[in-house]
Amino acid sequence: MDNKHRTIQVYKHKPRAKDSDSQIIAVVVMVLLTSLFLKYNNIIFWLLTVLVLFGLKKVLLVSFNLVINKVFSKLYLWWISLITLLLYTAHLNLKMVQTPEYTSYHSIGEVIQNKGLLATFEYSYITFGLIGFSLCIGIAYILMGHLLAVGVQANQVRKNKFVTLFIEKTKRIIEKPIPTSIAISILCIISYVFTSGVLYRLIT
Repeated sequence: MDNKHRTIQVYKHKPRAKDSDSQIIAVVVMVLLTSLFLKYNNIIFWLLTVLVLFGLKKVLLVSFNLVINKVFSKLYLWWISLITLLLYTAHLNLKMVQTPEYTSYHSIGEVIQNKGLLATFEYSYITFGLIGFSLCIGIAYILMGHLLAVGVQANQVRKNKFVTLFIEKTKRIIEKPIPTSIAISILCIISYVFTSGVLYRLIT
């Protein structure tokens, strides 16, 4: 009976050990990502801003390409509108966060020294929010890539294998506008909640 009781206790404690390990890993990852953000925040902001502005200019080229090749449709108009909104939202969010308050510190030690230990969580939330918006920007580029590939290949007699493969791989996303748009919107909202400081203020 004693051995059985000990075995049961061991099994009961194992999930807790796994939970504590996952929590430690999460904290380490959070600290590492926040440190990288603080160290390279100016470069990160510059890179994301360039991607957003370049993407907004590219939307016009993609739209023109679809019209010229006579493959423009209501579905593609939907995606062009969403891409534009997605990139513009990311641009506004970057402008909101790109202030001296968030770019003047370059290490966790500086943040703790000047603003206290609790302030590190605020920078962690901003970091995760920016990761979310980076994913949104990446999705926007994938969608633009699909539309551009469709326009380019529309009048080609000999199809490019790489372009055809890319169109086939991304076709599922394009052909499901409502669920994909909802998923993207949720990701944007979550990212905004993190970067805007709303979540930080609610928790603290």
